Amino acid sequence: MPASPAADSRFHAVLARYERPLLGYAAVRCSDHSLAQDAVQETLLRFVRHSPQGDVESLGPWLFTACRNVLTDFRRKSPRSSVTNPSSGFISSDVPGDSGAAEAISPESTPDEALADKETVHALRRLITALPEIQQQVVRLKFETGLAYRDIAAATGLSIANVGWLLHQAVATLRQDWQRLEAAGSRMPASCP
Repeated sequence: MPASPAADSRFHAVLARYERPLLGYAAVRCSDHSLAQDAVQETLLRFVRHSPQGDVESLGPWLFTACRNVLTDFRRKSPRSSVTNPSSGFISSDVPGDSGAAEAISPESTPDEALADKETVHALRRLITALPEIQQQVVRLKFETGLAYRDIAAATGLSIANVGWLLHQAVATLRQDWQRLEAAGSRMPASCP
């Protein structure tokens, strides 16, 4: 049975508003881009099947919860998949061999600059892993995926004000830790191997 024009219009509005934020959220929660795309596709299918009530802007919490549940289902079905570590809730590829560091390096960089940039990214990611778990989550959602505060709030169940406060605290802590590293003349924290 074909969808009504109103339902079709609503789906397109949800797709336009939430596809990128959901993809960013799923990408933070797993290290496989195609798996993240599959999770968003399944989330949107669940949206069509369940047709939750509310206007487009109010559907964020439902969609992010559904996406998190889809990723949990994926992890349960395939424990060797690249879905996140269930204890941390986020990927932990911010350690040696970090492929994400390569994304932040300019292709025009000299080898020395590229190495310095990679070391900087690696050190920053190490500092992020030292933050409390909830601060790690909001930092990654904001700066790795570019989600807006309201989308982070929807994804985490926090209020928008709480998201802002957590980001402020996290950035202040990162700034202090970074300054300590620079004062010590090192980009790598002492705990790094």
